[in-house]
Amino acid sequence: MSAKDDPEQVRDHLGRVRELMVARQHAIRSVLGVKNVWHVGPFASWASGRGGDR
Repeated sequence: MSAKDDPEQVRDHLGRVRELMVARQHAIRSVLGVKNVWHVGPFASWASGRGGDR
């Protein structure tokens, strides 16, 4: 993403980043059952995209 000096593009990019953060938070809660991934600790399968297989 690139916005340079265009305030509207900056706003749009920040909105997209927020959408991605919210989607990640929902995935953590639905897959792991916790609000914060650090409450259960990091594990390799989460980082690899396989979800809840610890």
